[in-house]
Amino acid sequence: MAKDPLEIEFGKIVALRRKAEGWSRGDLAEKSGFIVQTIGKIERAETSLTTNNINALAKAFKVHPAYLFKIDANDPMLSPLASALVNLILELSTDEIRHLTAFLRTNQKRMRQ
Repeated sequence: MAKDPLEIEFGKIVALRRKAEGWSRGDLAEKSGFIVQTIGKIERAETSLTTNNINALAKAFKVHPAYLFKIDANDPMLSPLASALVNLILELSTDEIRHLTAFLRTNQKRMRQ
């Protein structure tokens, strides 16, 4: 049976986010309540996604579940600059995203002038 493209992409994002945090699969398993083998299966798209899986992983990463799904940086509706920005954001760790968000909120008025 062919793997679901969404599950493949989700698994890649989970692996990238885990590595960005500097976590092993064991670390993520401990934080999410899964066993290490399940984390491997999720990353390799060898298990079906459920809302429970997604929510448990989002809680482990301390992000909204939507952050575990990639924004397509090649979407033709995005400008080249927006695509480049999306690609940069996708490489950030959770802490880096928090710092960037705080920076943007602090400087939002100044940037719009």
